Amino acid sequence: MDSMTVSWEEPEDDGGTPITGYWLERKETASKRWARVTRDPLRPMPLGESYNVTGLIEGSQYIFRVTAMNAAGPGLPSPSTDLIFARDPISPPSPPTPKVLDWTKSTVDLEWIPPLKDGGSRIMGYWVEYKEEGTEAWVKAKEKEVRGTRFVITGLKSGGLYKFRVMAFNTAGNSEPGEVPETLEVKDRSVAPELDLDASVKERMVVYAGGVIRIIAYVSGQPAPEVTWSRDGAALPPEARVETTAISSSLVIKPCTRRHQGVYSLTAKNAAGEKSKNITVEVL
Repeated sequence: MDSMTVSWEEPEDDGGTPITGYWLERKETASKRWARVTRDPLRPMPLGESYNVTGLIEGSQYIFRVTAMNAAGPGLPSPSTDLIFARDPISPPSPPTPKVLDWTKSTVDLEWIPPLKDGGSRIMGYWVEYKEEGTEAWVKAKEKEVRGTRFVITGLKSGGLYKFRVMAFNTAGNSEPGEVPETLEVKDRSVAPELDLDASVKERMVVYAGGVIRIIAYVSGQPAPEVTWSRDGAALPPEARVETTAISSSLVIKPCTRRHQGVYSLTAKNAAGEKSKNITVEVL
């Protein structure tokens, strides 16, 4: 922006004769001298005094002052304005759009889409707040601003019902809050188990005697599922070795013989449900 409009009120005391004009002056912060913005005095306006000052340097700071004059000459200059940046007008940003990604019995993981409009000034950060059902006050989840677009709120009461909201801010101030629409009960999340076979595993496998039977599956669910293996609905052969981690379970038999063939079943079970996979193994 290379221009701005300066407005002022006419003097309460005209000195006994009508005001005939005004000198409007500007000064850059780096300059020591005041400069008139026009060659001739500005004439009084019937609907209020203002003038659009052009030729400013975008990003520079200016102060302004006005001197009224009548038939006897100019009076004293007005007090100068506050420092003003030559830039487009700014306003607070529009609200962000938050959602809940995950939760436990005492934490909630929030993520949000930044504001569609930044108000003409870059987003400096976000305020994250929560409110327990039955209370009026919103509580800041962090005393300092959040710089990213994701935050984990800790220290929540297990079994409590909570609302969540996020505000963006820039140099003009805070946005209106963007609120998660749903009220969330803070408790351990229950997710039914999922089982995915490794790319090396087919639901029907052919292995040569003396080789290796290796079945790998990836397991997920909340709480962590209990994993069990069986063959043909009964116990595994004694040579089978099973290893289960937080994300996978594997069964290995080496070397294998024809008596190791059959239908191997993997089952993952938790409070939210149960999932099984069957793998038919043929040994030649």
